[in-house]
Order: sequence, then C-alpha cells, then structure tokens
Amino acid sequence: MATWCRIKNGKVAERTGRDPAVETPNSPYTWISCPDDTLDGWVYDKDKGTFTDPAGDDVKYAIVDADHRVLEDEAKADARSEKYGMRKTIRPANDTDPMSSVLKQNEFPSE
Repeated sequence: MATWCRIKNGKVAERTGRDPAVETPNSPYTWISCPDDTLDGWVYDKDKGTFTDPAGDDVKYAIVDADHRVLEDEAKADARSEKYGMRKTIRPANDTDPMSSVLKQNEFPSE
C-alpha cells in the first residue's frame, strides 16, 4: 500500500493511504510519498528524504493484553507522553493491579 504524508514544521502532520493528487488535486498542502510504517510526529529530513522516529530506536514497547503489564514499558510510554505533551495514561494504584481496573478512566470522551 502506498502512503503519503503532509509535512509541517519538519514533522509528519498527517498521513493518508489515498493519493492526494487524485483525491484532492486542489489541496493547498504539499504531500510526499513516505514509507508505510511512518507515523505522525516523525521528523522529515528534506535533504536526505528520510523519516525518523523522534524517540529513536531506544524506545520499543512490548505488546501485551490489558491484564499483563510490563512496568518498564509503561514508564517509557509515560516519559514519552510527557516529553511530547501527549495525554498520559492513568495507571492503577498498585503495580500488581491489571490495567483493566482503570479502563473507563482511560477512555476518550465521546463527542
């Protein structure tokens, strides 16, 4: 699948899987092709034509279900959220409690 992104202030501001030249030919934005695994917020180096994760390669998270917690990864995720001004996940009071115990508090409000 091809992916395009819009760059704003040197970072990926938006991505789409539809060719913007076809879908929105009169768009005021400039869209460029990017790797499928590129995410919003990644840094675009115009000179090299590369995309990089601002967190770097040192941040990798384990994928687990809501009842099996990896505390080290939670700490990394919380630090990244704080660094980039993102909403921080509410954690249970005890490290042994499952994330499902705070599931409702972590839901985004419906519009």
